[in-house]
Amino acid sequence: ADTAFPNVKNIATDVNTFMVGSNQYDAVIAGPPCQPWSRAARSKAKGFGDPRSQTFISVARIVREVLTANPEAASMVETVKVAPHLKADLARQEGLLGMRLKELNPMHLGYPQSKPRMIA
Repeated sequence: ADTAFPNVKNIATDVNTFMVGSNQYDAVIAGPPCQPWSRAARSKAKGFGDPRSQTFISVARIVREVLTANPEAASMVETVKVAPHLKADLARQEGLLGMRLKELNPMHLGYPQSKPRMIA
């Protein structure tokens, strides 16, 4: 356990090699790299064609494994709203996670900035 979080069972440093195994976790929280789907990259965003998307795939695997081992576990995954030309990737992201992603925008909560995020 990390000394800053003594009650945490494990903090993964590399989700691509992390294995849930027979361990049972109470929560999994992740924010994989967003660049593959970023609207800021406009048409250059490659979605699942970007090697960095592997991290999202690994995070989704971990979320599914944790929830399979402990259906009562809490989970949260945060990513960006996908670029318009990659809308099909949203369905694939949800399929990999096994749950729907919902848009959350701070602007809708009264903050003076629009920064849409997708949360599962």
